[in-house]
Amino acid sequence: MYSQYCVTPLKSSLREVYENLMLLKYFWNPKNSNVNEVLVVNKKFSADITINLMEISPLAKLWIGVLALTLAGCVGPPALHKSVLGYDETTNRLEQEILLLNIARLSHEHAVHFTMTGSIAATFDFTTSGNFSGSIVTSPGNNIFSFGMSASASENPTLSIIPLSGQDFTKRVITPISENAFAKLGYQDLPISIIMRLMASSIQLEDPKGGSRVGFMRNNIKHPEEYATFRRFVMHLESLQMENQLFVHHLIFRKVIWDEVKEPWTQGPPDLEQTTTLGMRWDRNKDGTYKLSRRKKGRVLVSNYDQRILTDEEHDVLNEMANRQPDNYVMVDIREGYPGGEFPLFGTIKLRSFFHMLQSVSNGVGGRQQDLQIDIAPDPRTRGKIEYNPRQTLTIIVSDTAPSDDVLNIQYKGRYYSIGDSPWDRTAFMLLNGLFQMTVSDVSDAGIPINISK
Repeated sequence: MYSQYCVTPLKSSLREVYENLMLLKYFWNPKNSNVNEVLVVNKKFSADITINLMEISPLAKLWIGVLALTLAGCVGPPALHKSVLGYDETTNRLEQEILLLNIARLSHEHAVHFTMTGSIAATFDFTTSGNFSGSIVTSPGNNIFSFGMSASASENPTLSIIPLSGQDFTKRVITPISENAFAKLGYQDLPISIIMRLMASSIQLEDPKGGSRVGFMRNNIKHPEEYATFRRFVMHLESLQMENQLFVHHLIFRKVIWDEVKEPWTQGPPDLEQTTTLGMRWDRNKDGTYKLSRRKKGRVLVSNYDQRILTDEEHDVLNEMANRQPDNYVMVDIREGYPGGEFPLFGTIKLRSFFHMLQSVSNGVGGRQQDLQIDIAPDPRTRGKIEYNPRQTLTIIVSDTAPSDDVLNIQYKGRYYSIGDSPWDRTAFMLLNGLFQMTVSDVSDAGIPINISK
C-alpha cells in the first residue's frame, strides 16, 4: 500500500510537491536559501534545494519530512492506480462509441464494422532517489547543507486491436438471440418493456389447445395496426411486472421415462442403475405400479402465474408445444383467472438477431424520426401502473454541434450522434451494449489482431 500522504494520481501529486517546495521557501530566510528549478517532464520529477539549516524554523523541518514522505508514496502505486482505471474507462467508452457509430452508419444505409481492444499490456518503471550533503566551516559563518530528491515513472503500453470479421463473427451477429439470453435478462428484473421492444421481432398468437397460429403482431412501424397491438401488449406485461405478477422462467418438471413398471429395477442398463446421480427417481402410482422419471429443464415461459401450480404433465405439454419452434422463440401464456388475465394471450415471442436490433434502432435516426413519433395508449384492459411508454425504442439525437463531454457521442459524416438523455434511453443502450458483449464474447478467432506499442 502506498503512503497515506498520497491519495491523488501521479500528475496531481507532482504538482502538489512543487507547490510544497514553493511554500517551503517561506519557512526560512529566503536570503540564505535557494530552491532551484523544479522539472516535471514526461511524468518525471526532480528538485535540488540548497538551504541554511541554521536558519530553518521547526515548522520548516517538519514540512521537509512531510515532503519526503509524500514523494516516496506518490510515484509508483498512484500511477498504476490511475493507469488501470484510465485504460478501463477508455476501453469501455470506446466500445460504446463503436456501437453508436454503427447505428449512425446503418442510418445512412452503410455497412457496419466492429473493432475491439483485445488486450492491453503495460510495463511500468518507477525510480526514486535522494541525497543529502553539506559543508561545515570552522571559521565563523554559516554551515551550508543541501539535499536533493528525484522520482520518475515511465509507462510503455502495448495495445492489441482486433477488427471483428470472418464467418464465425458474422454468424453470431446475424443469428437470432436465443431464449436463454431473454431469460437471463428477465431474471435480472430489467424493464420487460425495454427487453421486448428491443429484442422482440413479433408475437405469434396461437391456439392453446392445438398450437395453430391464429394471429400475428409485428414490432414494426410499417405495419401500424400490428405495431400498436404489440405495444399495448408490451405495456400490459410491464404492468404485471410492476405488480410482481410476471414470471420469466424455464419450465422445470419431471419427465416420465418408463411407466407402469411392476417394481423398481435393481439391475439394468448402467444409466438406469445410477438413477440418483442422473436425477432420476422411482415413484409409486396409485395402482401399485412404479414409474421412472427424470428432472428436466425445458423451454422458457413468460406467464402471469407461478409454474409451480402446474402438474408435470401440464409442464410437459407446454414444453412439447414450445419445442415446435426454434430456440429464438419464447413461449408466453397470460391466462384468464390470474392477475392481468383480462388481456389473455397465448403464443410465442420471436427474437431478433443483434444486427436486426441495430437496424431497428437506426430506423429512428435523423430524418426518419418523424415516422416513429406515434403515441400509443395502453389497452383498456390493462389496469396496472405503466412506468415507461416512450415513442421510440432508443432515441438517437443528431446535431451539427458537439454535445457536452459527459454525453456519449460520436461524429459521422460531419454531424454528431448522441444517446437521448432519459432513464429509458440510457437503460436501452446499456442493454444493447450488453447484448453486443454476449454476441462477441469470444474474439480469439474473430480477426487478425493489430498490435500497437507506445
